[in-house]
Amino acid sequence: MDAGSTYQLDVDLNAFNGTGEVVEVYIDYNNDGTFLAGEMVLSGSIPVGPTATVTGNVVIPTNAVENVILRMRVMGETSALSNNERNCVSDMFIGDVEDYGIFIISNPLPVELLSFEAKTKNNKVLLNWETATEINNDYFLLERSLNGTEWTPLGKVSGAGNSNDIRSYDYIDAKPYFGISYYRLIQFDFDGTSSLSEVKSINVRKNMEVKTYPNPFYDKLNFDIYANEAGELSVEVYNLLGSIVETRRIFLDEGNNTIQTNFSELRQGTYIVKLSNGSTFQEHFKMTKK
Repeated sequence: MDAGSTYQLDVDLNAFNGTGEVVEVYIDYNNDGTFLAGEMVLSGSIPVGPTATVTGNVVIPTNAVENVILRMRVMGETSALSNNERNCVSDMFIGDVEDYGIFIISNPLPVELLSFEAKTKNNKVLLNWETATEINNDYFLLERSLNGTEWTPLGKVSGAGNSNDIRSYDYIDAKPYFGISYYRLIQFDFDGTSSLSEVKSINVRKNMEVKTYPNPFYDKLNFDIYANEAGELSVEVYNLLGSIVETRRIFLDEGNNTIQTNFSELRQGTYIVKLSNGSTFQEHFKMTKK
């Protein structure tokens, strides 16, 4: 139940023993363990004999204790209840008592976010989120960051306004930051109030990343290569005059590769090592042979 809201309450009564029946309903709003006269939310009666339903509107006060289970007591009696009868301190003449648990929240979340995910595909970041319910939801604002503290707007997605159905949303960051970056979602109501999602981190890698070592090297040169798909690279070694002095072919698996190449036939000196796949990748490294 929401604090400040109104709910209809129906209580079915069966009169017995030739008498009428009085019903009173209380909610222990302050959670002190007792039912006070001021905590009565519904009262009514039926005449002798018939079965009837007592109906009324229950207004949940805004000062009710929230986010705990409170007791609601429904009591039937042949006459008006005293304070002791209400709290079961003294015997009732002819009556019935039933207790129920209710849960009161002060401000229902404008949007119940089920999930918020970020993943990479083809050097893009795919952002997806789902909501279970939406109340006065105007729009979502996506932001990204390189360090998790300084944020820049990325895109805006309209909300559903009001909805009790599961809804899915998505957004594509077509030009993400390379390396580790961060994403978050901000939900805005029509009145301008907002709420933040959790932060998601993601690592966007280039199609190919190469690290060469050691430098200087003696005979063997190592290549640590990440490739987003299997393929091959040409390795060309140039002297400082621009002439090719060595060539190699490197075959790559998808993912991380560590490859060692022997250049023992090279003389001591400084060289430029060029790696290329012939189309989308090319890098140069200045290496020294001892």
